[in-house]
Amino acid sequence: MRQKQMQASLASSKLRRFSSPSGKQSLEIQNSSRHLFADENSQQENPGELVLFGQLPMFADGDFILFQSKAVFRHLARKYDLYGKNHKEAALIDMANDGMEDLREKLLHLILHEWDTGRPKYVEDLPNQLRPFEHLLSQNASGFIAGSTVSFADYNLLDIIHNQLFLDPDCLSSFPHLKAFKGKMESRPKLKIYLQSDDHKNRPFLVTKKL
Repeated sequence: MRQKQMQASLASSKLRRFSSPSGKQSLEIQNSSRHLFADENSQQENPGELVLFGQLPMFADGDFILFQSKAVFRHLARKYDLYGKNHKEAALIDMANDGMEDLREKLLHLILHEWDTGRPKYVEDLPNQLRPFEHLLSQNASGFIAGSTVSFADYNLLDIIHNQLFLDPDCLSSFPHLKAFKGKMESRPKLKIYLQSDDHKNRPFLVTKKL
């Protein structure tokens, strides 16, 4: 019942994506939130003067308009009960997700500033960056980051894993829990459909760079 209610509500929500003034788009909103949406439709529009803070993307949930990718992501998490079952689980989810965002920032810096020179060093240090997430997963029998059900941080971690695999296809070879987690998430029926779609396969990291 809960999944059907979530799917019906998602169908009325739209993720609106545009080119920002800097020509960049958010990795998080482009992928992690799309993973959460699975195979639900999104649409592209030109918001004109509606862009708050001068940044994109924009999320429309009925007549509720929201900006800032992290705010959108957490809004979806709260709305669809993807934020743990208690305050402790929520805190663990926040902790893990903040660690993911630290790694995402390092990847963004590499892509935007050191793409031609920094990749070997980044790949060399990647096991150190992935090890904390392997540890978290090893401590939770459910196979998720925290608690017994999927959270928004799990969608973000899957996106983080996909990003790293672009740079090093063997980066999970020493991390059995991360490898199992990837398979577990990718086998979720609706998410599986989306991940196999051309919309996902043809989507670049950034408007300015496609790996």
